[in-house]
Amino acid sequence: VGRAPARHTIDVVRPTFAHIDLDAIRANFRAIMAHLGGDCPAADVIAVVKANGYGHGAAPVARALESAGARMLACSDIEEGVELRRAGVSVPILVFGALSVSDLDGAFTHDLTPTISSPFAARALRNAARRRHATMVCHLKVDTGMNRLGFRYDNLSETLPEVVSGLGLKVDAVYTHFATAEDVTHPLFDQQRERFEQALNQLSAMGVHPRLRHAANSAALLRDPGTWYDAVRPGLLLYGVSPSGRDHGVPLMPAMTLHSRVVAVKGMRVGETAGYGARMAVTHPTTVAVVPAGYADGLDVRLAGRGSVIVGGHR
Repeated sequence: VGRAPARHTIDVVRPTFAHIDLDAIRANFRAIMAHLGGDCPAADVIAVVKANGYGHGAAPVARALESAGARMLACSDIEEGVELRRAGVSVPILVFGALSVSDLDGAFTHDLTPTISSPFAARALRNAARRRHATMVCHLKVDTGMNRLGFRYDNLSETLPEVVSGLGLKVDAVYTHFATAEDVTHPLFDQQRERFEQALNQLSAMGVHPRLRHAANSAALLRDPGTWYDAVRPGLLLYGVSPSGRDHGVPLMPAMTLHSRVVAVKGMRVGETAGYGARMAVTHPTTVAVVPAGYADGLDVRLAGRGSVIVGGHR
């Protein structure tokens, strides 16, 4: 019996890759906690790991945050929550997105905390809980001006009685989301704060007293301690990004660095251009280095002529 010909495989590694520093993410979490008050924080932290951990890898980021002390995580949808559970995450996981009937099994099976943002979602979730002889813990979202998901702040007396009455659902928290927290000149931020307070008062009058109230995203967390309530929801800050670009006194470490290598060096003559849209034009003889990175790697075309790289320790 003849031998099959040997097969030689070659491991090809693309020179462009993103390096994720999980220690930086842990350090950013601790910096946020320190900003909130250190060992006795004024508010708890719901660490947001939606959209694959903002592109950093949801599972490893979630495990890193859990090890750093995060007591709740948040993601976009049931599928993301299931992925986190399968990765071994054990802390509560809040799901921001709208529920569909097909999501209900996943919410119960994987012990996820759904958001109730419409009467339909509340009815579907309550019916599913009753069929299982269970009670589903949920967060209730109030729309105070983003005009996306949530019960309108000015119509709660009409829409909420059905939601908060009866068995099957336990409203553990109430929250809202700011649309303009990073813009200190926009009046909507203060309007949303006032509307959320009105909503909380209405809920109290209905006999609803949630364990948690939360509203502050990264920008609001930095801007106004009055929005901290019982918990805050940092996203960008965890990954070392300031939402406003301004100095805010919280020491952050960038969690992602993009690495590559120079694959070509060539000269350009006066008047020649480089790149899409001929955005870079040279006015003197210039040497350019070519790096194999672009749109697919997350590079924004607006960086043309303004971005920088570090080669051999030099920017």
